Amino acid sequence: MTGISKGWKPDDKIHHNRGRKISIGHIIKVVFNLLGPVLFGLSMIYSPFEFMDARTHQVVALVIWMLVWWITEFVPLPVTSLLPLIILPTFSILDMKSVAIPYSSSVIFLFLGGFIIALALEKWTLHRRIALYILKLMGSRADSIVLGFVIASAFLSMWISNTATAVMMLPIILSVVAMISKNSNENPKNIRNLKISMLLGMAYGANIGGMATLIGTPPNAILAGYIRTTYNVEVGFLEWMLFALPIAIALIFIMYILITKVVYPNRMGRIESFSTMVDRELEEMGKMGRDEKSTFALFILAALMWITRSGINSLFNINLGDTSIAMFISVLFFLIPTSKGTGERLLEWKDTSKLPWGVLILFGGGLSIASALGDTGILSFFANYITSIQGVSVTVISLILMLILVVMTELMSNTALATIFLPIIASIGISYGMNPVVFAAPMILAMSCVFSLPMGTPPNAVIFASGELKISNMVRVGFMLDPISVSIISLVGLFLANLFLV
Repeated sequence: MTGISKGWKPDDKIHHNRGRKISIGHIIKVVFNLLGPVLFGLSMIYSPFEFMDARTHQVVALVIWMLVWWITEFVPLPVTSLLPLIILPTFSILDMKSVAIPYSSSVIFLFLGGFIIALALEKWTLHRRIALYILKLMGSRADSIVLGFVIASAFLSMWISNTATAVMMLPIILSVVAMISKNSNENPKNIRNLKISMLLGMAYGANIGGMATLIGTPPNAILAGYIRTTYNVEVGFLEWMLFALPIAIALIFIMYILITKVVYPNRMGRIESFSTMVDRELEEMGKMGRDEKSTFALFILAALMWITRSGINSLFNINLGDTSIAMFISVLFFLIPTSKGTGERLLEWKDTSKLPWGVLILFGGGLSIASALGDTGILSFFANYITSIQGVSVTVISLILMLILVVMTELMSNTALATIFLPIIASIGISYGMNPVVFAAPMILAMSCVFSLPMGTPPNAVIFASGELKISNMVRVGFMLDPISVSIISLVGLFLANLFLV
């Protein structure tokens, strides 16, 4: 979730006898959040379902507890993710070692390495330079400018946080709009449509771009970690790109056409002053210094090593993994000195205070509770029940699941959603006799199809919080783009997953 609160009207308040105002909504939220621990407490003394033993009831009750707190954000998401470390060993449901191992999964360190690389790009403003050069290459036509923002945000979100991408791109978009409004005699409606197209294109481009790499968005990494931990199958960086990148490119193209040609056409041609503005921004940044060049070189090296990992292993007869590559590049950032001559390195440890450590804990908690669920056998029970329904093919089941996930990811964090549903999805795939990676991977992509509401992903929240558009602007596009995305993923997702992820 993005943390955007839904406020209550003044008449929804009641007065405390001490004069403090207490929101009715707050009372309801507190009562609702007590449901989680209460259900867990009841599970310790009462087992209502005969097909579950006491231990299974307790794990399911803990999952419900975590689910409620993840959805409502009663406490920060990472704090909820620490509950397995407290509850499972304390009540002898699982030993501490079994509970703690998932928190150190290799995929967590892969994501940590991705965070560190992204941190270096941001520290040396390389992400901004990359975005400006992409915009420069796209030309000065209005629709080309929109496409430039789409491509720039999608490319950056493949490697860095989509939150950072959106925050960095927003002021660039607003300055472009201000410049066009000032220097153009265009119809205000056309300029407004251009602005909305830029904002939506940037946010949706960031959402879609994150699909293309394992480090692009948390659900991808959660899948890789769960599959490795549970089934001892490694999803490689290159293999994931071969599977996801074609789908991401198709979605980006359709999204761009839908926004600029159907929903918000701007009917504007060439904007002469745009190239001047981009050149001025680049001139203000100056030429690439040695430190920025070093950062760029390490960024390219990481990408090349991830892509050519199999060849490297064959050539040198080693067993280099994606996580090892991420850690190797991360260490180099802390070794290579800057050009300042003060002994400072490209990254100092103090820089890591900006890393989203909570996301790593969130991954660990999700993997831990998923492992506990698998250990009880409840996932197999539900999967077998679903597959026992007569006359329902795997194609229909996958389409129904995708539609459910797309609706849910509009309302809650796709990270929490992936954590909760991935074990069930993988078990359903196995019940149909399918490779769990092949069945689950398209579902994971569907969780990034957040186009209707601002709550599901940070880029959506960023553009909505800017005050430059309304929810209705997002809904008009999302109402069409959500089902189109599900259709594309369901049509080609299983085929590409079978081709590259087995």
